[in-house]
Amino acid sequence: MIATLSFSKNIQVNRLVSKTSNTSVKNAPTRGQESDELEKLRKAHEDAKKTWEEEKKELMEQISYLTEENQRCLNVLLRHSKDGQQRLEMANEGTVPDKENESPKGHRRGITQTKTIRTQHITNQNINTPIGTTNLRTLTLGQLHDVVEEIYSSKTKFDEKYFEGKLPRETMEQHMYTFLNQKYGLKNLIVEWATAIINGLRKYAAEDNDVAVFGKILKNECDEEFRFVQAQVKNTITELLKMHLKGKYPLKHATEIKDMLNSKISSSILEEEAIDIVRYMYNKDDAAYIIERLQPNLGYAKGPADTLKRGVKEDPNGEKFRIEYALFQKVILDFQMRSHDLFLRNFLSYFKGVDRENRGILDEENFRELIEILNHAGYDLDADTLLRKLDPHNFDVITFSSCISLFAAEQVSSDSNMSILQKISLESN
Repeated sequence: MIATLSFSKNIQVNRLVSKTSNTSVKNAPTRGQESDELEKLRKAHEDAKKTWEEEKKELMEQISYLTEENQRCLNVLLRHSKDGQQRLEMANEGTVPDKENESPKGHRRGITQTKTIRTQHITNQNINTPIGTTNLRTLTLGQLHDVVEEIYSSKTKFDEKYFEGKLPRETMEQHMYTFLNQKYGLKNLIVEWATAIINGLRKYAAEDNDVAVFGKILKNECDEEFRFVQAQVKNTITELLKMHLKGKYPLKHATEIKDMLNSKISSSILEEEAIDIVRYMYNKDDAAYIIERLQPNLGYAKGPADTLKRGVKEDPNGEKFRIEYALFQKVILDFQMRSHDLFLRNFLSYFKGVDRENRGILDEENFRELIEILNHAGYDLDADTLLRKLDPHNFDVITFSSCISLFAAEQVSSDSNMSILQKISLESN
């Protein structure tokens, strides 16, 4: 009996093993399937490796760019920090004439040099201090606007101090580093903020006119005073829109008109309002050009605060076409900037021809070379007279913006109402 049970159990076990063996053989992958799986794994591995290498290359390029940018900012900072600090102290503490230290140039022009009552110099030890770790700071458009306005405000105050202290004027680039040095002090923070500003200018210049203008001023491609022109254009647009509303709604109270104005400024204005403002501000040809530029930005909406639907030729509900106020203002400001660029183009070419270090600053020798070139082109300018106005205290510092201001005010000749700058702008290339 025991033998019979044992034999039956062996038969069952053999059947189970046989069944399992057959199943395993049936489900086992073939040689071809294994090869396909290995090929897929190899390809996935190669793709992952290639992606990793591309990302690594991109990151290394970014690191290299940021390293070079930080070094460039640091070099500019070190170049200007000592000079900016000394001039700041001179402006804060005052100056006194020093006839004993007149230079040959000062004597030749009848100008005495100035010296500071007390000047503290930045030591070489401070300048050569390691800048430490810097962070990559990213500015939003609003933050960049705030920083630019702070720099503009600081520059205006410093220009007043320098004028009162009979000191040379800084370029906007120089003053940006002076401002950051005064505000933060630490070199790593100065480099961090300078890099953030420069990156912000590159990022937002195409979409924001204020940023574009500041970038041009920083590169000495536009005079500093042009920012006041743009501010006046903004005010003019606002005032004309206000006048339009007053004429359209004569019975409304001043408070209601103000609320309507603010609502439109923060949202959109009607196409007819935009066209009326443009035609009032510009001549026929310029107005036609600007109105054409407005067309792609037109859309319709039920009210000023509603989202515009652009690219639609007709509104099925009969709503009037509108344009976002910010876009309308940008089109006009961009037109002003392009016109100013064309106006300065010839003089900028002359100036850069003698500003070989591309600093936006000329010394007396460079300026005399500039006047010689202009006189050779048919002008009759007296270098000594112009130098006495541009550099009255003989600091050998003549900025691009100072040249623009003087040449825009000085007439070509006593019997002509045309300024030097205007005549230069009319030269054919």
